[in-house]
Amino acid sequence: MPWGMYEGGNFLVSLTVGFGIVSIIMILGFYLLIKSINDLKNSMISIENKVENVNTKVKEIADQLEEI
Repeated sequence: MPWGMYEGGNFLVSLTVGFGIVSIIMILGFYLLIKSINDLKNSMISIENKVENVNTKVKEIADQLEEI
């Protein structure tokens, strides 16, 4: 269909709806990105805590072995 066959109102409505759908998709993607970054940060914190716990246990065992 050539562009001249569209009425101005219908074209503007379809353009507005299209941009609305694209903006909703972008907002949803941004939300999922922020959520995944937050989950990654939380998992890194838990890994760091586990490493610190292992380091303290290794130091305690080393101290016990030095006493023997």
